Amino acid sequence: MRAFVMAAGVGSRLEPLTLAVPKPMVPICNVPVMEYNIRLLKKYGIKDITANLHYFPEQIEDYFNSGSDFGVKMNYSFEKELMGTAGGVKKMAKVSKYSGNGPVIILSADVLTDIDLGKLLAYHRKKKSSATIALIEVDDPSEFGVVVTDKNGRIQAFQEKPKKEEALSRLVNSGVYILEKNVIDLIPDDTFYDFGKQLFPLLVENGFPFYAHHSKAYWKDVGNVGNYKSANFDMLKSPVLVGKGSVISKKAKISGKVVIGDRCIIEDGAHIKDSIIWSDTVIGANVTIASNIIGSNCNIGRDSSIKEGSVIANEVVVKPCSSISDEPITPGRVI
Repeated sequence: MRAFVMAAGVGSRLEPLTLAVPKPMVPICNVPVMEYNIRLLKKYGIKDITANLHYFPEQIEDYFNSGSDFGVKMNYSFEKELMGTAGGVKKMAKVSKYSGNGPVIILSADVLTDIDLGKLLAYHRKKKSSATIALIEVDDPSEFGVVVTDKNGRIQAFQEKPKKEEALSRLVNSGVYILEKNVIDLIPDDTFYDFGKQLFPLLVENGFPFYAHHSKAYWKDVGNVGNYKSANFDMLKSPVLVGKGSVISKKAKISGKVVIGDRCIIEDGAHIKDSIIWSDTVIGANVTIASNIIGSNCNIGRDSSIKEGSVIANEVVVKPCSSISDEPITPGRVI
């Protein structure tokens, strides 16, 4: 069995962090979010993996390479122009020379989940389904695609990002699918084509055996800053994670939930609270970082004031005694 990982998105909702880093490579507890997907696939014996790339593709390909370091085989499908969710899958099928020898698992590289792929596959086979979607229950479905099924789990309709009070269900599309070749064959070649707006309604309209499986697994779309922060904190095994080679002064204070990347320096009198700091960053003396996200290779000068909730992208230099409001700070700025 093989898997296609959708990793081509730009990640505009995660700006300014994704102005320098593709969304699949943003770290969750110091590990790129896409790596959790690769680990999940390997756990269920799925080692033939193709990822589609578009935005900063070299960062993803350089990190995963052939996949051998992760115990899998990685292939890549480059999209010069984005081809849509389904269009990207069709191209991955061509690049990987998928011939229909078993179904394909589809995962989104910006989703953090521990979904039981074995149960999902067993359900797919039991229903003799052409396509199966894993559903997750959420409190507010207004940011997701709601899936409406009959009592047997057969998909009847979709609602795309409905108002909360108008949602027909709280069960939403998780971005985890199993597709058979006859479904992939419906996707036109070399054309922008979307799962939610085109392919899935086509399956319903034409009576394909199309089912949904309600999973109670952990699931988080890390596509915005709030979810990204909470995903990091969800993954913590203890309140504080300090990366390899980082040095924290004995006169610094760490409180709440904190993730500190590799090779960081936290100087005397600094206070880090409920924040995420990426690798190779220096937090100067007497600086308070509270509910902030600080990117890689930043230098926050001593005695600076960083407003609570600010997001600072990679390679930003904040000079000593400077002040930052909560506006997003784009990569490479000197303040």
